[in-house]
Amino acid sequence: SGNSPVDSLPLAGGTMTGNIVMADDTSIGISDSDERIEFDGAGDISLLGCNVGIGTSSPSFDIGNVGIHIGGNTSPAIRLKSSTTGSADWEIYASSASTGGLGFYEHQNNQTHMYINEAGYLGIGVNFITPATFLHLAGDSTGDGGSITLSNSNAGTSGYNEINFKTVGDVDSVLREAASIKCIYVNHVGTNPSGELALSTKNDAGTLYERMRIDSDGNVGIGNTVAGTI
Repeated sequence: SGNSPVDSLPLAGGTMTGNIVMADDTSIGISDSDERIEFDGAGDISLLGCNVGIGTSSPSFDIGNVGIHIGGNTSPAIRLKSSTTGSADWEIYASSASTGGLGFYEHQNNQTHMYINEAGYLGIGVNFITPATFLHLAGDSTGDGGSITLSNSNAGTSGYNEINFKTVGDVDSVLREAASIKCIYVNHVGTNPSGELALSTKNDAGTLYERMRIDSDGNVGIGNTVAGTI
């Protein structure tokens, strides 16, 4: 009934009413030298030397040793939502299914757009959570059912995009290029840039050679970089 801390703060059980007001540059901890929650003069709150458990009383980690552990028997998630009407509203969640993975869910359309399963396979598509390979683009369309785009914004005639295929030799575990498919942008006139497609393979001596080229007119050259007619 007075100003005693014992009267104001319940030491065992009970309910405290009112607010706790912390002064600038103060902290809460298990001792004066072991701060856990720090309040600074700028209004920031820092968590120091501790793990944070949300939905679990025993936060733990396999890789890191300090972090936030979100648990629970449903799908724990982190939601990122802008206060602006109609703007981004995303949720990153861990699936509660027996073959659980990590999903990226968009609230405006109520759709999972990207999903990584427990095998490390990445699926991209609308509510597609069963990728069958390391990268699986899934669609449902009479037209484009899923495409990959490689782009190069430089207007030079030697610019290109390339897909490289690599593997290891029998003496070490270093990945080295064995073949490639390359698109060379040979012309940037107006709004109609054109390109040539080059296929290359490496021989046993370790030299990567262009083996075939298809030019912008559809002519094919095999064994040289100048394409003739088919």
